[in-house]
Amino acid sequence: MSASLQSFELTDSFKKVSEKLSELDKKISELRRQEQQIARQIHKLTQFTKQANSDDVDVRYITTQYQSLSDSIAQIIHKTLDDCVRFRQSLAKERLAFYGGQLNHLNEQHTRIWSELTQYDKQRAALLHSVDMDNNASLSQAWGSFAMGKAQLEELKIQLARIDDIDQQLFDSDSTFITLKRAVLDALAACQELTDDISTTFNEICTAAFHRLQHNTEGAFLRIETNSNAHKNQLPINIQIKLPATKSLGNSQLQQVVYDLTVLFNILKHDLQLPRFLIHDGIFHGIENLKRVNLLNYLYQQSKTQSFQYIATFNAEEIELTEENQQRGIHYDFNLAEQTILYLEDVPDKMLFKHRFD
Repeated sequence: MSASLQSFELTDSFKKVSEKLSELDKKISELRRQEQQIARQIHKLTQFTKQANSDDVDVRYITTQYQSLSDSIAQIIHKTLDDCVRFRQSLAKERLAFYGGQLNHLNEQHTRIWSELTQYDKQRAALLHSVDMDNNASLSQAWGSFAMGKAQLEELKIQLARIDDIDQQLFDSDSTFITLKRAVLDALAACQELTDDISTTFNEICTAAFHRLQHNTEGAFLRIETNSNAHKNQLPINIQIKLPATKSLGNSQLQQVVYDLTVLFNILKHDLQLPRFLIHDGIFHGIENLKRVNLLNYLYQQSKTQSFQYIATFNAEEIELTEENQQRGIHYDFNLAEQTILYLEDVPDKMLFKHRFD
């Protein structure tokens, strides 16, 4: 483009115009360079001020995941994450205090440069217009193409600078994730005794559920292991559960019941500051009668020595024992009628709130 401009044989007046345009172009180029540099600084500071006071780490979510395992794990992780967040917030406040005034200064400087650029653009447009009026449209077109090409080049530079900023943000995010994941893994490793205790509680409940059944509980387990290869959208631990004959519908649901009870009794055993009740809605559907009775009897026996509340809903045919069941020696260790809080039927007067909810 520059070479095409130099090929013109210009009169003295055109040479003066050309020189003036060249001078303006140098000024505009320098101002654009300054404007881009300031714009990047403003962008970084603006992003920083927006995000500095926000918490990138959902401490409550991660803590809640681990509170179901043990209080010690949750407390260690919560403390570690709190330390990370407080350190990050203190740095953010210091940087905000330092850069607060600079951001205002950069905005003022950016406004001034844009004002100068606008004036120079108007001057260049007027010069190009004067060239057009002297029937030298080809020179005007050459300068126009040259200016457009430079503007596109500058825009590409701005886009590349933004991509560099995004790459840096991704790198910083990865570094934070690695730090937090290591803290979680270290905390879990330090609580191996507690995780073993959780597995023991799980096995005790399994043994109670399969009492007097031909299936034994050999091979049943609840395993808590670290996962150092977890992605950013995954927790760095694996929780695996296995019961005998878990492929059947009833045992698949029984697996959920046993796990939930394990969490509840772990809360009770370690006196964690968490709710001491558990609610199951229709989860016993399809579970074998003897397993269901065994678990309810287990809960009843535990209620004699521990303070908790267990609430479950059943269909009548699921909870009431038939004569055949009783002949097989299946029975409750408690009076079912005394433990029944509410009995509902599919008629308006005996529905919940005496109303049918569609």
